[in-house]
Amino acid sequence: IDGYIRALKGGCKCVELDCWDGPDGDPIIYHGWTLTSKLLLKDVLMDAIKPYSFLTSPYPVILSIENHCSPQQQDKMAEHMINILGDMLYTRPVDKTQDKLPSPEELKNKILLKAKKIKVEENVNGSENMPAPPPRKKRISKTNLPEKKAEAETKASVKTQSEALSCLVNYCEALKFSSFEQERSYWQMSSFEETKALDISNNETNNKKFVSYNSRNLSRIYPKGTRLFSSNLDPFPFWTMGCQMAALNFQEADDKNMFNRAKFLQNGNCGYVLKPGYMTGNDHQEPNLEENAVRLTIHLISGQHLPNASEREAGQIIEPFVKLNMYGHPIDQNQWESHVVHKNGFNPIWNEKAEFTVALEDLAILEFKVMNKVVVGNVDIENLDDTLGSYAIALPMIKEGYRNILLESYDGRRLTPANLFVHIKREFVRNHEPL
Repeated sequence: IDGYIRALKGGCKCVELDCWDGPDGDPIIYHGWTLTSKLLLKDVLMDAIKPYSFLTSPYPVILSIENHCSPQQQDKMAEHMINILGDMLYTRPVDKTQDKLPSPEELKNKILLKAKKIKVEENVNGSENMPAPPPRKKRISKTNLPEKKAEAETKASVKTQSEALSCLVNYCEALKFSSFEQERSYWQMSSFEETKALDISNNETNNKKFVSYNSRNLSRIYPKGTRLFSSNLDPFPFWTMGCQMAALNFQEADDKNMFNRAKFLQNGNCGYVLKPGYMTGNDHQEPNLEENAVRLTIHLISGQHLPNASEREAGQIIEPFVKLNMYGHPIDQNQWESHVVHKNGFNPIWNEKAEFTVALEDLAILEFKVMNKVVVGNVDIENLDDTLGSYAIALPMIKEGYRNILLESYDGRRLTPANLFVHIKREFVRNHEPL
């Protein structure tokens, strides 16, 4: 439960509930067929979702339901949602007279469910709506492994949905993606495994279609199944296509979570950031890469009180250097590296300048990364260089002038008093010439 609490306190606005049949008819949450601990759904709702969803901001929270429950326990899921969340749960049906999703402002202090709905079909006379008949159960091959058989049975039963649960789904109705041309309503959304989404990103035609899709419908990108030890996907390819949700494991202390914090620190860390204008129109628009380009000049002056590498002996003195990494749209990705200061982590001086020209500032994030050069004998081995501290910031938040960059660890802890002293200058350019 602490994991959900940390994520919500950190400003996360979409959390996954991986629900399975539990003992005594009560659904449980765990990542199926792994060693993760099992939690009662009602405990997660009561102790995490209800008290912490709107701690950082009043804007809506989406519960992404991974449903592996039997129909009976799906009924129990719906019962818990209604009884525990109460008025916080948004239960109004979709307004079909509209043609776009309600804004976060209209859904303040509301929790929405992302899940599949029971398909409804009209009868012969067209006067009534009747639930579509459930699909037949798939034949389960015999096996001597009881957990495999149970898994197959559970996955087969998930297709029979609960009417009570279905009625709670509105503006985040899950729809299996088949193509960008398939018929879909504005309130229907799809989830994409990261490999499939990357294939779309690498295809120019489909990339444009995905940007257009995301201007009207929601999308969620989730990690590929082969990721071990909770490693995270790279969110940048998906952010640059306008995907609203890139699923990360918040418990992992890595650069992906640091970039996520930097992205959403914009707009007061309220959990929502407005996309660039070219991503919000109904038809795909090519971004103007020249009109609003920014030239960023960073004068790296010095560092103070840089931390030692955690795996180095106390007597060893670091040899620091700085990497500046620009992330965002593929045309803006760039890297700069300073020289190495010999054996001085207390007050190293660089006095060097780096320059970046960025076409799509709204998508760009700059990382200041302080490294320790590792030399074995007389051999410089780059892969052994230690990361001493980092700081990432979205470009729209960067201010000009003399600035102290306060270094952090990847889990977001301030490495006080470690910092970099820099001077920043930014100017708008057109055709690579200052305006």
